Amino acid sequence: MRRLKFLALPVALLAMLVIGVRPAAAAAATTPSWHVVPSPNVAGRTNNLLGIAAISAKNVWAVGYLGATTTTGYRTLIEHFNGSSWAIVRSPNPSSFGSDQLHAVVAIPGTNHLWAAGWQGYDACSSSHYIQPLYEYYDGFSWSGVRSPVLPMEAHVQALAAISANDIWAVGFLGCGSPGGSFIEHWNGQQWQPVATPNAGQLMSVTAVSSTDVWATSGSPLFEHWDGVSWSVVPTSTPLTGLPFSIVAVSANNIWGIGAYDVRLSSGEIIGEPLLGHYDGTSWTFTEYPSLAPVDVGLVRIGVDKISGQVWAAGHSDTGSGSGSNTVLPAALHGNGSTWSLAPSPVSVGTTTNYFTALAVVSATNVWAIGSYYPSQGGVVTLIEHFN
Repeated sequence: MRRLKFLALPVALLAMLVIGVRPAAAAAATTPSWHVVPSPNVAGRTNNLLGIAAISAKNVWAVGYLGATTTTGYRTLIEHFNGSSWAIVRSPNPSSFGSDQLHAVVAIPGTNHLWAAGWQGYDACSSSHYIQPLYEYYDGFSWSGVRSPVLPMEAHVQALAAISANDIWAVGFLGCGSPGGSFIEHWNGQQWQPVATPNAGQLMSVTAVSSTDVWATSGSPLFEHWDGVSWSVVPTSTPLTGLPFSIVAVSANNIWGIGAYDVRLSSGEIIGEPLLGHYDGTSWTFTEYPSLAPVDVGLVRIGVDKISGQVWAAGHSDTGSGSGSNTVLPAALHGNGSTWSLAPSPVSVGTTTNYFTALAVVSATNVWAIGSYYPSQGGVVTLIEHFN
C-alpha cells in the first residue's frame, strides 16, 4: 500500500505570485515572458475556457462553454490555435435546451486526434433529466459526438488522460442520484464504460503513466490509483485540510500535484495558500509555502515539460481577501522541484476578475494558459496568455 507523508519545507517565496527557475545557460538569451494573445468570443454570451491540450507549438486546442440565453441553453465552445491565431471551431451540441459543457480535452499520443469531455442534459434532479457525460472526438478534420451508456444518476466529467487511442480515462463526480461520489469511465477503442471506483470524492484530475499506472485525485485528501486491474484509495496522513487536486505524471516515480491548504486569518476568514505535492514512486511529500495572507491563492491546474523537468501551475490570486475589496488576478507557479525563484507575473487584462483555469506546457519556454476575465463593458470573455 502506498503511503503519503507530509513534509514541511522552508521556501523563500514570492513578492508576487509567480515562482520560476531560470537555467543559467539561458541568461544571455531573451527572457521569456507572459503576454495576452487575442482570442475570439461569441457576442451576447459568457465565454468560458476550461481545458487545453497542445499537440505541437502550432497546434493547440482549448475547450469550454458558452453561457445560456433566454432561448438557448449552454453550448460547447472549442477554439484552435494554428500557429498564428486562435479561431472558434464548430462543435456538437446534443441538448436542444440543456447544459452542453466541455471541461477537459486531451490529445492522443502520437496523433493529431483529440478527445473532449464534460456533461450534457438538463440541470434538474429528475430521473428523466439527469445530466450525463458528454464526449466529443476530433479525427484530424472535424469534431463529432460519441455516445456513452445512459447512467441512472447525474454524472459530470472533469478530466481526461490518454495512454493510447484504445486506452482513455475520464474522471469526475456524481450528482443527483448519488451525490458527491467519484465517477470514472474508460474508453477501450470501441465504447465508453463505467468502471468501479472506491469513491474518493469528487475527482478533479487524472494522469496516466501507463495502462497499469493511473492516478486520480479529488479536492479532498484522497488519491485513487489504477494498477491495471482495479482502482483503490491511497490514504494520506497529511494534517492539511487541502490536497493537490491537479496532478501530472512525468514517470512512475515522478508525479506532481498542486492544490491549496487552508489558512485562518486573524479576522476568522479562511483563505487558500499554495500546496505542492510530489510522488517519488514510494510516497507523496507536500511543500507548504509560507503564508501570503491576506492574498488568497488558488492554483487549479498543473503541467510539466518532460524534457527539462520544469513544472508550471496556473490559477488565480485574490489580493483583496480579508479587506472587503477583492481583485482577482491570474497566477502561475514555475519551478523544477528543488529550485524556485521569481519570474514575471502573468498579465492582468480585466478590471477586477481575471483567472486561469488550465494550462498546456509545450516546452520549458512555451506555455499556454487559458481562462476568463470580466471586461469593463460587462460580460465574461476568454482569456488566453502565452509564455514564450
